[in-house]
Amino acid sequence: MVQFARHRGGPFGEDGTPQLVLAVGDRERTCVEIVEEASCPVAARVYEDLSTLSLPVGFKFSDPSGITVLHGTQYFLASVDGEGNPLYWSYYGPGHPAQRALSSALDALLACAHVLRSTFDANGT
Repeated sequence: MVQFARHRGGPFGEDGTPQLVLAVGDRERTCVEIVEEASCPVAARVYEDLSTLSLPVGFKFSDPSGITVLHGTQYFLASVDGEGNPLYWSYYGPGHPAQRALSSALDALLACAHVLRSTFDANGT
């Protein structure tokens, strides 16, 4: 899981230092780390790519997935626009046009979570 924490619009209108909230886990445990976005060279590009991503909300409306995707991968995106309006989107199953962009973003951000992943792996049960 990755969250881009931009800290926009503080009580005095200031912008805070952009951070990444990174989490790796399984069904039993989770490790979380907060890092400065500047310490992850690919983060700004990934943020820009995701912020301009168009989501085709009508994808597969005429051909819905059946029960075969109950154990498939599920994708989540959540954002807040400049006016504070939230947007939540999720999709499960294969073939969504946004799937490649989301997978690429997570793959790129893995470089920023290598210490976190090592910590998670080293503290297994």
